[in-house]
Parts: sequence; C-alpha cells; structure tokens
Amino acid sequence: MRVLFRCDASDTIGTGHIVRCLALAEGLRSRDTEVFFVCADLPGNMAPTISRHGFNIGLIHPCSAARDDAQATIAAVSGAQPFDWLVVDSYRLDHRFERLLCQSVRHVLVIDDLHDRRHLCDLLVDTIATEGAIGRYAGLIQPGTVCLLGQRYVPLRQTFLGAAPADRDFTRVQRVLVSYGGTDPLDMTSRALSVVADAAVRHIHFDVVIGRTNPRRRRLKVATKHLPNVRVHIDTPHMPMLMACSDLSLGAGGTTTWERMFMGLPSIVVALADNQLEICESLSSKGVIRYLGFGTTVTAADLHEALLASMEGHSWRARVSALGRRLVDGRGVERIIDAMKRIEESQ
Repeated sequence: MRVLFRCDASDTIGTGHIVRCLALAEGLRSRDTEVFFVCADLPGNMAPTISRHGFNIGLIHPCSAARDDAQATIAAVSGAQPFDWLVVDSYRLDHRFERLLCQSVRHVLVIDDLHDRRHLCDLLVDTIATEGAIGRYAGLIQPGTVCLLGQRYVPLRQTFLGAAPADRDFTRVQRVLVSYGGTDPLDMTSRALSVVADAAVRHIHFDVVIGRTNPRRRRLKVATKHLPNVRVHIDTPHMPMLMACSDLSLGAGGTTTWERMFMGLPSIVVALADNQLEICESLSSKGVIRYLGFGTTVTAADLHEALLASMEGHSWRARVSALGRRLVDGRGVERIIDAMKRIEESQ
C-alpha cells in the first residue's frame, strides 16, 4: 500500500496536524506501507522532523485556492507510482481539493474535528466527537463515508506506546511538566515561569518544553537561568519519558492532550486557539482535566492557584489519571489502519 499525506505546520498553524499524521504514518510503515508527505513551505513547516522520522517529503508553495493546491500536490509526487490513499489533515482544505485529488488516488481519508465544511472521502476520523455524534457531519459527507468518532481513534506516536508508567504515586508532586505546544502563540510559558519562583513550589522540579520555532525561545532560556529548579528542553525527543516522570502538567488543549491522557498524567489546561475549545470543554465536563479557559483570559495568578489546588488534590490526580487512560488506550492507529484495510477489501 502507498499513502500520500497532505498536511501542514507553521509558526501560526502549530504542529498538531503533522504530529498526528506522523503517528499514523509510523503505524502504516510498520505494516510495510510506503509513505510520502506533501507540506506547504511555511515558516516552521516541520520538514526536518518529518525527514528525521525517515519519510520522504515534498514542499510546495503555499496556495490559497484549492485547485492550485491540488495541482501543486500532484506535481510534488509526479513520477511516483500511484497512491492507494490520500490522507488530508488541514482545516483549510475541503471537498474541492479532495475531488481534484480523487483522480490520482483510490481512497481518501480525512482527519478533522471542526465539522464546518464539506468533505469527499471514504473515511473520516474525528477524535473529539463522541461515538454517537455522526449528526455533526450531516450534509457535509457522502452517505457511504465511514466515520471513526471518539478517543478510541486517537493516533498516538509509537514512542508513547509502552512508555506509560504502570503505577503513579499520587501522594506527592515532585515534578511538573510545562508544555504549551511547539509555538505557544499566547506565550503561556512565560506566565507559567512567573509561578515557578514562588516559595510554595520552589522545591518542585519543572521541565519546560518549547519548540524550536517558538519565537521567544531565547528569551525564555535567559529567564530560566536564575531558576535552579527549571530545565528547558527544545524540540525534545524525550516527551514520553518526561511525561512518565512528571506528577502534574501545565499544558494546552492540542494534540498533546491525548498523549497526557494515555500516559495518565493529570493536567491543568488552557485553550490556545478556537479549535481547542471543544476538546477542552468536553474533557472538562467529563472531569478528565482541570480547565482554566481560553489562554487570553488566564493569568499567572490563575495558574498559581490551580497548581496549588492540584498539588493538594491527591484523589483528584488519581481520578483524572485513571479516566484519561480509559479514554485513550493507545490503539487508535491500529483501528484506523484496520478500517482502511476493510474499505480496500470491500471495493
């Protein structure tokens, strides 16, 4: 099987689309599938990361029109053998792009969670929706489209599988992970660092993870030089280990949310973009996270108060850890690939 991924990352888009596509690509490769990525040549496009994972990638000029993007995508893989699947993970692309690519691929898989535009695809994956929420795509997909809805289909990177600690000690908090995504557009990291110096948490070790594309990374490194209980990690490949060693996390409502849940890591969460609101509100209503609201309204004082409450909440940490593990079991990639296989075999 040959699979073409069309997805983007940038300083403004963030890294989530690429991260979840890489997770699916790794699973496909383990089943002897050939994978190729096509991404727009935007600042922070993550092309080096994709290459480091051993995948071929073609960069195309950023296009605003669906026809131009489709033509550029086809040109990027010209000369290659036909692809069996196209995987589209982009909030910008819709049925117009997918219809044009249908001439070059046999099947289309769309990863989406906004349900705000039409799609022409064989398979749709929405990890935010509940399993019975097919109505959110009424009029947006073809009658025969197979929909995989819910956290059972979260695509996790292989480095996380097997990394979750068998047991956690919820009697104390000694390490806290701070990670607001690759670019942290609202600079939540700076607000978190203003909490670190407080005497009440000075005994705690803080691992602060930022992306290489974070425009404030040099300033953040300077700001932590006088904080002996802080270590800064830039584009670390050791996120599973950091999550396993941490007792609590300060983070955003993006792709990393699912990784924290799988690892059983209790989290204090803010939304950094509109597309994160639904997941944060949904998980908060289920009691899986401590949600503080949209990042623009969350102050350092709010983070400080939530951190102290979470440190004291032994039973809360144990409960949300167990809930997260139940919702995200790490078999999402396997289930998606199985669905792709069933569609191929039925046609």
